[in-house]
Amino acid sequence: MLVAASLGCRKTPAQPAKPRLQLTLELARGTWHVGEPIWYRAQIKNLGDEPVCLKGSGFSDAFWNHQKYLGDNFREKKGTWMELYGPDGRMIRPSFFWGPHNEFLFWESDWRQKHRDHPPGLIARVAKGFRLSLEHIHPVLRFAAEEYGVGWLEDRATRKTEWCGMEVFPGETVTTTPSVVARYREQKPYHLGLTDARIPLTASKAERDAYEELWKLHAGELEAIGRPPRKLDPYEPLRPIPGFRILDGYGTRKPGRHSLKAVYSTMKKLTPISAEEYLEEFRQELHLNPDKELKKKVEKEWAAKAPEEMRSIWKSRREAEDFNRTQAVYLESNPTDFEVLP
Repeated sequence: MLVAASLGCRKTPAQPAKPRLQLTLELARGTWHVGEPIWYRAQIKNLGDEPVCLKGSGFSDAFWNHQKYLGDNFREKKGTWMELYGPDGRMIRPSFFWGPHNEFLFWESDWRQKHRDHPPGLIARVAKGFRLSLEHIHPVLRFAAEEYGVGWLEDRATRKTEWCGMEVFPGETVTTTPSVVARYREQKPYHLGLTDARIPLTASKAERDAYEELWKLHAGELEAIGRPPRKLDPYEPLRPIPGFRILDGYGTRKPGRHSLKAVYSTMKKLTPISAEEYLEEFRQELHLNPDKELKKKVEKEWAAKAPEEMRSIWKSRREAEDFNRTQAVYLESNPTDFEVLP
């Protein structure tokens, strides 16, 4: 009887409260031209009473520090990513291709602006994670110690209980780092292919001709994968929009009303538990319909799975579903509409 009573009174362990976050998005302009890159600014605010560690496709959601992580987050649907919808309401899939050697990657994030706008989590990470004294913190960050005081800084460091690459404190707002023109990457003698497609002022006529051919080839490669080339003049200087970030990789193809939104998610991917679910995942991720040969191969592989393997698959699926239901965070920003002109 005692055993039965104790079993009847067993309580399910309390789940930690979900973080309270607010995600917002704004654009630099309300109108753009077809093929012209869009510039945006996203912010995420902690509305709760406890620090929140932002998770992403890697160890943490590095998207807020550097725009190069946008592609990984979009592919894995982890952390923060952007979704662009065309005039027909269908999502326009991005293409994160900047040439075989990233020679068309012309933008980077301004980390110095990040240090100015978001010192608390950054300073705490440096002070706690690397166990550095205030005197040895990177010179770019020392101003925070002077501005906020040593006591404030030490309080932020001691409040950290675990390593977090992107921590947001209560009431704090994190803003995407703005884009700046990347430094020109000098050509290495041993490097096969160009390291930077921008035409240097010192280039000879033969070199300029070679660069122009490369731009034509790049435009053809973009058209082949369904992404229209941006209307860029290789001789025209790149001009960032202060305070905003370029939405590199997302191309508008037609005039009309478009919509952009930011998404933040910590939800775990659900493991397929049948051949049908596996093939549907294939369709969703690649936007391709599997042919008959692939269908037969997948169905044969699933039919041959041992009972032990299927039990493991089911267990993984249930754990992911439980986590998504009780702990995961999923939120969308305000949808931002804009007009695309010819």
